[in-house]
Amino acid sequence: DFVLVPFGGAGSMHGTPVARDLGLKRLLIPPNPGILCAFGLLVSDLRHDLLETYIRPLANLSYDEVQPIFNRLRDAARSLLDRDGVLPAKQQVELRADLCYIGQSFELTIPLGQASPEDWRVIGSSFHAAHLTRFGHCNEQASLEIVSFSVVGLGAVDRPKLTPVAAGAASAAAAPLAMRAVFFETDTMSAVGGWHQSKVFNRASLCSGHVITGPAIIDEVSATTVLYPGDTCTVHENGSLMVQVGS
Repeated sequence: DFVLVPFGGAGSMHGTPVARDLGLKRLLIPPNPGILCAFGLLVSDLRHDLLETYIRPLANLSYDEVQPIFNRLRDAARSLLDRDGVLPAKQQVELRADLCYIGQSFELTIPLGQASPEDWRVIGSSFHAAHLTRFGHCNEQASLEIVSFSVVGLGAVDRPKLTPVAAGAASAAAAPLAMRAVFFETDTMSAVGGWHQSKVFNRASLCSGHVITGPAIIDEVSATTVLYPGDTCTVHENGSLMVQVGS
């Protein structure tokens, strides 16, 4: 029922044998798989996590006592985002508190929005609800303990619009650049082992709708995709390679 998404410089080279070992039939190889993580980093929002330990029974804390802590954390997060060059309109600050039942050795993080008096008033019931969801039980009569306060400062990043792959003739067979003798290992799932004359393609020249049947090699700057004998690959309009693993 699942699709394997191999990435990294060697991911698409080993996609088919890994899929066979897992009993999977389909692969989705994203564009530029060798630099997928780097690209993801560049288009991800900026984030700063700040935390201040503050161990106290919840019953002993009032909103007036914790408000200065929230203000300090909020100001620190916005200062870091300002230093990153994030405009105020693209900044988002989320306040949180880590709580546990007194005596527990682990805590749950409870979102507090902007930490208004109303957010603070319901923090206990929010913890019980979160504990019930996570562990299947809660004890509303048990005393709670604050472990720490934290803030997440997010800076929205402008993301580039990805260009779709040029459309080719519907279900057309792509034209190979060359032929190459490739040795495929034998495994217990198939009998594809031995030397096979394999078609060689440049991924940048492929169009959406193109169909490639293995054995084949698809070269690109950041990775090499290997289609084993019996594999079938269709180029998606977003540039992904949709591979049906051969039996």
